[in-house]
Amino acid sequence: MQKALAPALFFAKRMLPWECEISRIIFLNLLANLGISFDGKRVSFETTCPSSALSWGSWLGQIYQFGASIWRALKLPVGTTGKLHRLADLDSHPKFPFTTLETMIIALRLSSETEMSGEERNRQNGISEKYQNEVMTPETYRRLSQSVAEINDLSLSMALQDVDQGPSHSGGSTREILDDMMRRSGAHLRRDTRVLGLHYELISEGEKAWIVKSRKEDSEELEFSTFQKIILATPWDPTLVEIDEEFDFPLQEAEYRSRHLTLFTTRGGLSSSFFGYPNGAKVPEQMLPRITPNLSLEQLSGIHEIAFVREITRVIDNQAITESLFRILSTREVDNEVLRSLIDGDQDGVTWVHRAFIPHAYPLLYARTGFPLMRLSASFWHTGAVETFTSSIDGAMFAGANVAALAIGQLETERSKR
Repeated sequence: MQKALAPALFFAKRMLPWECEISRIIFLNLLANLGISFDGKRVSFETTCPSSALSWGSWLGQIYQFGASIWRALKLPVGTTGKLHRLADLDSHPKFPFTTLETMIIALRLSSETEMSGEERNRQNGISEKYQNEVMTPETYRRLSQSVAEINDLSLSMALQDVDQGPSHSGGSTREILDDMMRRSGAHLRRDTRVLGLHYELISEGEKAWIVKSRKEDSEELEFSTFQKIILATPWDPTLVEIDEEFDFPLQEAEYRSRHLTLFTTRGGLSSSFFGYPNGAKVPEQMLPRITPNLSLEQLSGIHEIAFVREITRVIDNQAITESLFRILSTREVDNEVLRSLIDGDQDGVTWVHRAFIPHAYPLLYARTGFPLMRLSASFWHTGAVETFTSSIDGAMFAGANVAALAIGQLETERSKR
């Protein structure tokens, strides 16, 4: 067996085709008309994002329906999300790199926000149960696949901040940014490679190293690589990767919920009659079915969002055809029969569909006081532990920088003793 290599990054996650395409989508609508809390018969709440674009008539209608909960909910995220923004400067904190998530959360002054449930925060802020159930919960289900009662105060505040910003953004350069980061890091990226096992073995007298067993997606031939240190940067799934090492500390897994993604195109729009609008009326660009046992339409079971993404143009028989691209997020696979029931029946039906299943879509973000460890031994770290605290790009990037600093510190300590 070859001698242990210098520390290196080993990326084995395959980027699915839909991930590559989604990263390039540009949302063109700066003002989004949202139909929230569709109960199978009617939309009980309709609004516009951002809230600053609401007309006086719409404001008065919402106040009549939900009272002071409307503006109290808008103020809810302000202080909490501001604290999370300190992640950008946390690498200058005297305790960086943080050995535990608890010390990092204390440095951000977010202990109370992670210990308190979203439901308790609403009670303290005078937000009604009606507003929570009919407006907030459909949104948190869409964004986190969890109800307000299941998540902590921090996660609720982040979800509400995103709600008021609306589903729109411009750009679509995620893939390019990640590719540039990879080039600048100097890491060797192994695409379309599945890791099958991590084994900590004696490779020479007095020296142990990690043997990574992997296989290319289009090959049956096994490959073996040797590493001094391992940083696991994906959700931990013991059914996919075998690890035979006894860690110094127990590996506490983050819990996840899966999600089905359905993309489809049609030459029409969403069916006005299906969603309880007069025939020919414009249906909101985003529909959020309410999670209720009284949901009268079986087609909507398990669906958390039906949303217009953008218009696309396809050339068929030398003729440019404009179609609408829609997205559905759900807990189950949505078949073509359901898709046909959602769209305008006077059109040509569903012209294209793509489905993807995401097993580790959303980490469970319930109120808690203890968190998993990032360092499991002197040679193994797990950045995924941060997803029990926050599910955000900023959080994931900081966790990576923090764990990398811990690993480098461990290497420097070991070399100084030689």
